[in-house]
Amino acid sequence: MVYTSDLRGKHILRDLHEEILQELEKEKLSDNVFLRIFDDSQEDDKSWEDGGLTFVDPDSGKTLGSNDAGWYVLDDKPEPLVIVEATFGTERGQFGDGQFNRFSHPLAVTKLGYVGVMLIPFKGESYSKKDGISGKNTEFASMKYAHLNKTMTKTALGVSDKEKGEYLMIDFYDLDSLKKLIVEKTKERFGFQNNAKMIVEEIKERMKNYSSDGPEPRSKIDTLYDSNKKKIEKSFGYIFTQNFEALTTSTKRDGHGLLGKILSLPYYWSKETFYPIFLRLDNVAIGKLKERKGKEISYIFKNSKINVVSRDQLEFDDKSLEIKLKSIEGVNLFQNRKTELIKEIRNQLRLGKIRIKK
Repeated sequence: MVYTSDLRGKHILRDLHEEILQELEKEKLSDNVFLRIFDDSQEDDKSWEDGGLTFVDPDSGKTLGSNDAGWYVLDDKPEPLVIVEATFGTERGQFGDGQFNRFSHPLAVTKLGYVGVMLIPFKGESYSKKDGISGKNTEFASMKYAHLNKTMTKTALGVSDKEKGEYLMIDFYDLDSLKKLIVEKTKERFGFQNNAKMIVEEIKERMKNYSSDGPEPRSKIDTLYDSNKKKIEKSFGYIFTQNFEALTTSTKRDGHGLLGKILSLPYYWSKETFYPIFLRLDNVAIGKLKERKGKEISYIFKNSKINVVSRDQLEFDDKSLEIKLKSIEGVNLFQNRKTELIKEIRNQLRLGKIRIKK
């Protein structure tokens, strides 16, 4: 079996479990907590009730991705204590929004009232092909530091504020915090004197400090207007530039990250209605996406609670701008970013010169 990033994380968590049991033995609780973990990710994909590590979102009835490990206690049935999604994304070339690929995995856990943890290096060394421009170059590659996305960290805090459980982000190189969390949550569960609340607050405080100087996401549209030129109250929009190919071909695989981003942003601005605005998807493309059966795409485009806005639902004062937007539908924006065009559309949305048709 190939030694993947997932297996690396799982082996570390198995070792951590032994340390946890040693700590709990002091309270005679080592026989009361168990670890569910598998080498085969197909086992992760089973529902928690069927012995796996996947949970159902109570709002949509859909699963939101499998996790990597789960500590639990036995009541009449296994009851989750702390569920962990472990990733070395910041050491594998995920410098920005790619980190949202796994954001959804612990989300259902938190919504159900348990503790969900994303375990990820807050600062990782990522290697890419030598570019001769940035990073620390070797003869074969360029090393760049990848930092945990501060928007995602702030969003996780919003999940904890709004939902029944806790969504925590812990540095993979701060395993002591995870160990303390599980030990203290076990003591709490069995009525022993514990510091569970203090440990949770300490972790959240580190998250707050880390994300405090993070910039506001630039693609947010603070003010939206309808076709009657009236401001849509208590709402915000967010621009997405994926085209149909990016969401449907195996080489792109944007659906996973897109789902994480769409699920996360309402927690960042929790008191507002969210409108995801897809600049390069018309009504026909969205209709085709609704017919697809993939989990991520189905969740986004078949979900009546997500106010998806297609390009056809945008009303332009400047028709030449609309024509320019349509002309880039098939353009690879990584190679030809069209930054000025997207910036102008964003500005005109904010000014009400582009409006959402009702």
